[in-house]
Amino acid sequence: MKPVLIFDYDGTINETMKIYMPGVRKAVDWLIEDCGIEVEKPSDERIAGWLGVNMDDMWADFMPGLDADIKHQAERLVGKVMLEKTMSHEAAWYAGMEETLDELKRRGYDMAVLSNCGILYAKTQWEVFHMDRWFDAFFQCESFDNAPKEVIMAAIAADYEKAAEMTPVKSERGCKGHLRDFIGIGDRDSDLAAAQSIGAPFIGCVYGYASYGELDDADISAGSPENILTATAILDR
Repeated sequence: MKPVLIFDYDGTINETMKIYMPGVRKAVDWLIEDCGIEVEKPSDERIAGWLGVNMDDMWADFMPGLDADIKHQAERLVGKVMLEKTMSHEAAWYAGMEETLDELKRRGYDMAVLSNCGILYAKTQWEVFHMDRWFDAFFQCESFDNAPKEVIMAAIAADYEKAAEMTPVKSERGCKGHLRDFIGIGDRDSDLAAAQSIGAPFIGCVYGYASYGELDDADISAGSPENILTATAILDR
């Protein structure tokens, strides 16, 4: 069987700054105006750097001493804005991504998504973009007790079908085959680390939100969604 392609979502498929930046900006304004907290408004570049990392790491970088209850309220506000903008069709995938997925499917690849997100976000993206056309499952950290991607990837690699039972966001086809080979595809070092943790080759999507040099250890780079086709063909020889 061909290897399963495990895609990151935000920054790899979804051009997420379109919905994430407004959410962060609204949360920062809420912290300043409603909570009376002195906050340095983050730059667009800094906000982009938080995409693809888990929320604990984001807050550790932004406001490590923030009260946990206020932090959770701010997180919910960011998520609320992102969901509202997705449902109002303000979210967008990278140009050429759907055509790339169509061709990968035509070539016989099974595909899944692995993301540092929650169930509601995954369900919303899945439904709005009709992701079951291409993907077997949308694995996300909430279904795995907010574990890091390496832990979830290990579960996927140990038993692809069984891991799919852990997430409510999946196609009716399900995940076929217990033991499969994999290729990781993503735009952050957490995606790279997840692939490396199971010995899988990795395609670094340098068009996403990685900082300079972050994906230097990728097996091959993709400068656009279309480049994933060539990269996959090279790695799957």
